[in-house]
Amino acid sequence: MSMSMFERLISNGVASSSLTTQRRMRKSISMLVRPLYEKLLDDPIKLKLSTSYGIKYQYTPGFKDTLYFWNHKFEEKPSNVGLSVCNQHECNMVKAIIKVLRYEGIENSQITILSPYKGQVRELRKQEKEINVQTVDQYQGDENDVIILSMVRTCKETPFIKKVNRMCVALSRARRAFYIVGNSSLLEKTDHWRQTIDMFRKNKRIGDQLPRQCPRHPDSELEPLNDEMKPITWCTKDCGSKMDCKLHKCLLKCHTDPKKHSNCQQKCDQMLDCGHKCAKKCKSIEKCECQTIVEKKLPCTHTAAMLCTIDPKKFQCQLEVPKVLECKHTQIMRCYESPKTCKEISYGERDCGHVVTAECHNLDNKKRGLCNEEVSELCGNCKNQIKFVCSNRNIHKCLHQVRVKLSQCKHSVLVECHSQNNPISQCKEIVDDELPCRHTNKVPCWTKGNYPCTLR
Repeated sequence: MSMSMFERLISNGVASSSLTTQRRMRKSISMLVRPLYEKLLDDPIKLKLSTSYGIKYQYTPGFKDTLYFWNHKFEEKPSNVGLSVCNQHECNMVKAIIKVLRYEGIENSQITILSPYKGQVRELRKQEKEINVQTVDQYQGDENDVIILSMVRTCKETPFIKKVNRMCVALSRARRAFYIVGNSSLLEKTDHWRQTIDMFRKNKRIGDQLPRQCPRHPDSELEPLNDEMKPITWCTKDCGSKMDCKLHKCLLKCHTDPKKHSNCQQKCDQMLDCGHKCAKKCKSIEKCECQTIVEKKLPCTHTAAMLCTIDPKKFQCQLEVPKVLECKHTQIMRCYESPKTCKEISYGERDCGHVVTAECHNLDNKKRGLCNEEVSELCGNCKNQIKFVCSNRNIHKCLHQVRVKLSQCKHSVLVECHSQNNPISQCKEIVDDELPCRHTNKVPCWTKGNYPCTLR
């Protein structure tokens, strides 16, 4: 049962051929299985064209190396899956690697976590629900951009560690980056794993800290991931990447969001034909146009400050100057304005001789209007002083009381002066009215002879 069907066929003389050219792994990863395939070659053209991350990476975003053995000494514990085991500390180490990859824009679908033990797989699936987590045996024949291998064991050798073919499967699943989390001391007890770990050491790709590097600022010093699980630090340098406009650099702090490089809001600063620099926002947002204020000579011979792009012939001169109007008055107005109505306060004489004041443009109308001046004169009849509005000179009435004799009864009554030529016809003087019965009534003069006797 320890021999696969493929191995049985070959051992029984069935014709077979060995792999000589691989097109999956980058060269730094394929070296791990080259001792198992002595004649293995890398296809340089295929691997050069393979850009799974969208750019030609020479490294994994966020890490200094694409291949690394992160060593630790934390022991495994029994799991809830049969006799299988799990290592919670390794789970935390795997989570830290994934956190950096996600921050740098690696998609969940580009990452696979492998482990030899079902207990560890179950634990990792609980913590990383969006990432494919499989046992090494289940993932045979599959591949992905980034493979993280959790070895779990630190105390005891197991059949998985001892079998070369299972090691071969585990080491050959990654296309672009491969990270092993485990205990090298235990693995080195077997010859094939010792040979593999020696390759890690020779290339300085093993340690108890996982070196990190900002893909945008390779010289930036980032604190490596370590088994103490300290909070992860990020690059604090200025981004400096080219904006989509290709003219400006990003002024934000280092980030991984390419959308922030679109819609550049920086000052354009492109040299224009007029010799000035464009002061508007980047031309990817706004059309270049000179915003410089310059002095220009106007057709009126005055000079004015205006935008460089404005034609002085179309500019309205705002300078305030004196202008002589048709009425010969002088008025202060803007140079571009034409004289309109004169608002100078002027004096004029009405036909009645009174003086009127008004704004110059309204003086003639005011002179022709009704005069409201109060005047006085002697009444021609009663010789009393009377007052009236000038415009009522020909219709005013004297209201003084004067005494006149009535022509019929010869009594005198008080009337308004203006009506003395038309005295009242009903005299109200009380007089004796001698009746035919020889009695006498006291009655108003005008009713004399009209009242009956009231005596008995």
